[in-house]
Amino acid sequence: EIDAELRDPLMRYVLNEKVEEFSGILRVTPCIPCSLDGHPLVTPSTLIHPEGRVAKLYDAEDGRFPYGTTQDYLNPVILVKLVQLGMAKDDILWEDLIERVESV
Repeated sequence: EIDAELRDPLMRYVLNEKVEEFSGILRVTPCIPCSLDGHPLVTPSTLIHPEGRVAKLYDAEDGRFPYGTTQDYLNPVILVKLVQLGMAKDDILWEDLIERVESV
């Protein structure tokens, strides 16, 4: 695993400048830190947009939000790119909805 000090600036560059060129690999590679303790890397499709309609169904401890600040992974431009790569915003899969219902 690449150290976050090196990984995060590279990911910001790729997400800002090269997302179309690398979208195939970004969709399937765990490369975005999530809100779980230790901030493990996950694929964009695992994540939930923190300001989307379905965000209310999750807590940070669920590990479904991107981890960071408005200077990196929570930057509005980066969030748009993550949605393009599969991050859920206003709709979720039935499996995820069922999992949420069962967690209550």
